[in-house]
Amino acid sequence: MQAIIGQEHKNIINRELGLKFFVEIKQTHPPGYRFEIGTKFADNSRFTVEDVLGEMHDGLVSILMRWNTEGNTEACAALKGVLKYAPRTRVAEALYNSNPDLFDYLAPEKKNGADG
Repeated sequence: MQAIIGQEHKNIINRELGLKFFVEIKQTHPPGYRFEIGTKFADNSRFTVEDVLGEMHDGLVSILMRWNTEGNTEACAALKGVLKYAPRTRVAEALYNSNPDLFDYLAPEKKNGADG
């Protein structure tokens, strides 16, 4: 039952983000530990990339930190290429200050001109 509730929770989040990705419970098998699912997904112009990346941000940063610890530089570079499109969060400055090399995509923008 927990798996079904968890899946429905994901369906709700997807719907709130405007994603057309839905997993339907088709049939359960007694005693209820197994169930069959169906999936419907499609492209949808109603969602915003920023909203989706914002929702996933903490998990993606956690993956980035894990891969960095494991020395997986190729995967880190690929993920940072995606994370640079995520909206800046309230923790962006703290992340950057904690490890400027890892969180280089969060570097403050440099100001041009004589005023700094």
